[in-house]
Amino acid sequence: MRNYVFGYARVSTEARNLDGQLDALRKYGVDQIYNVKMTGTKKDRSKLAKLIDRMTEGDVVVTESLSRLGRSTKDLIELAGVKKSALYRNQKRSTNEKR
Repeated sequence: MRNYVFGYARVSTEARNLDGQLDALRKYGVDQIYNVKMTGTKKDRSKLAKLIDRMTEGDVVVTESLSRLGRSTKDLIELAGVKKSALYRNQKRSTNEKR
């Protein structure tokens, strides 16, 4: 099964321009680009949801900046489906191993 490379571009208002992000994604060679003009603070981001639904194991998302995907570390963790407790355990284990 073929893995896909998806691009995601977002600007915060209709007045902003996506061209720089879109050009960078095209140069990278993504298979399909999802783009949106809306604030990242809105929880209802239907195009991002469509992108996530479209993805299968091994697919990759490329974006100009992580801030395009989420406005906080919490948003990015939730997006990736990583549980905070797992991150905390790994961080604690890493810290203890250094001692």
